Amino acid sequence: MFHRPGLPSDLPAPEDLWGRAGAVAVVSAGTGAEDGALVDRSLSVGRPGAGFRLLRVGDERFVLLGEDPDSSPATGLRRPTDPFDGAPSWLPVEWLERHRTTGPHFLYWWEGTWVRAAYPDDWEDDGLRSLLGWSATSEATAEEVARLLGPDAASGAAESLVARTQDRGLTRETLAEAAEGVPGFDAGHAATVAHGLGLTEGAEPPELPAGNGPPPARSVPLIGRDEWALLIGDAMRLAGETERHDPTGRADQPLLEQGPPAEGAPEWADLLDPRTRWSPPWPGAPGVPSVPPVEMEPHERVMLLDRIRALVTEAADHLPWQVLRLVHRALVGYSGGVLVAVCEDGEYLVPLPEELRGEMALLRSATFSPGYGAWFTARLTLERGSGWHVSYDRVNEPAFSFPPPAFSYALDARYFPRDDARTPLWLSERLRAAGGEIL
Repeated sequence: MFHRPGLPSDLPAPEDLWGRAGAVAVVSAGTGAEDGALVDRSLSVGRPGAGFRLLRVGDERFVLLGEDPDSSPATGLRRPTDPFDGAPSWLPVEWLERHRTTGPHFLYWWEGTWVRAAYPDDWEDDGLRSLLGWSATSEATAEEVARLLGPDAASGAAESLVARTQDRGLTRETLAEAAEGVPGFDAGHAATVAHGLGLTEGAEPPELPAGNGPPPARSVPLIGRDEWALLIGDAMRLAGETERHDPTGRADQPLLEQGPPAEGAPEWADLLDPRTRWSPPWPGAPGVPSVPPVEMEPHERVMLLDRIRALVTEAADHLPWQVLRLVHRALVGYSGGVLVAVCEDGEYLVPLPEELRGEMALLRSATFSPGYGAWFTARLTLERGSGWHVSYDRVNEPAFSFPPPAFSYALDARYFPRDDARTPLWLSERLRAAGGEIL
């Protein structure tokens, strides 16, 4: 099972991946259901902006990159990062520059093991599972091939085709045999793609020469659209603006997309320049909460925790867990967590449910304490048959796997301020580093 976002350990060994992805590329080429082809010495499935490329670099190195329009990197809502961060110098830079579009949204490279850049905690997905989740096993690949062939394909055709592809034994005849009954299947075109990818007997797979320089330089914003909307919303309210922002404090998306008015622009309109995301002005000193915190009665808070408990147990219902541990770290514009299922045979990382982020943000607002601020880390422990326990840490620095800049802590302090006497030293240092004034 692939995780969201993807983990290097999700991917099969590169030769297995080449065979499985090759089967999908060849059948896609034959059916026309998807774009599958040999593109500039790469195994290609899909199109730029919505697909993946698998490259051989020399004899033992591979690069996998792709773009998914529904992933966190594509939407730009979450914290941006550079997928080339930490990439080796042998990447085929010239090829990457020739095929450079808006992405990639994910980039993995093989040097005896799959590796990728570190991801921000708030990324929900990098697109790997949606584009390549079927490559986890030969059986899952056969299911994808069967989907592409359609209901008219003979029984067992997909399994046979995947097996022949992984053995590098495809021929035009075996392709025609596998696709017998499939209307419009172009066995000749599929065989040409198979030969070009080295999936036929005696054919050599395409290779790219290794690079010898740094990976492509990318300009990455400091903040995503989510924090940008919070920054603008805070400035709007500070200036007395009563409309065009939602109850959570974010400026309306149409406002971000349309930019400032041509005439009579308010003072905060300068923040609507997209370049603000690369160099945001530091929020000013906190006072009262920028947005009134949520007020809940004790029983309402219990109901909220019950909803959170239901979400995490449902996420892990495929495992015979004995204990579930959720650790959630949060700032107003940046959050993420880890859910671990403890079973008799070990511990398993469980993908977080999509609805959890919103519920945890609600919990953080509802548990805000004037003077003491909001928690940075919440820990929820569930023991099967023994109920649950939750604790909040308002003092210690949250252990984000991808640390945010000082700006993020200063923005958080605008929405969830605390007294100077109750501000830990590490947070004081972050706020001093973020010094300066907002509009």
